[in-house]
Amino acid sequence: MGKIDEYDYDAQYLKNHPLKVGFCIGFKSMALLINRLVDETGEVTSKYPKSELLKLWGYDMGIFFFVFLITYKVLTLAALPFYFFYGFVLVKLFIAWKKFKYSLWQLLLMTLVAFSAEFALAAFIRSLIIR
Repeated sequence: MGKIDEYDYDAQYLKNHPLKVGFCIGFKSMALLINRLVDETGEVTSKYPKSELLKLWGYDMGIFFFVFLITYKVLTLAALPFYFFYGFVLVKLFIAWKKFKYSLWQLLLMTLVAFSAEFALAAFIRSLIIR
């Protein structure tokens, strides 16, 4: 993250137009967006790219909730690849979070609380549907 050369138009563009994360639920798109955030972020502040990483984290947690919801008996085997791939995205998020020097404890605590709440809510909803 050195000095930007005045003739380096790509770096100038990225400095003036930071990458914004839109709605994303595909694990490959999430992983690629995390890579782009890591590679293309010039100046790190307390808000950027933290806000974009948090958006990706929220989308990942939403997918985990849906997978928790449909995981029941035989469907557990079908859900295993989703756990693996979206878990991979979560690991990439932790690595990016650490690279930008944000608090790992904050992300870890948020993730544990979210997993606990999602698992409990999914089990409750599943118990209402399947008796």
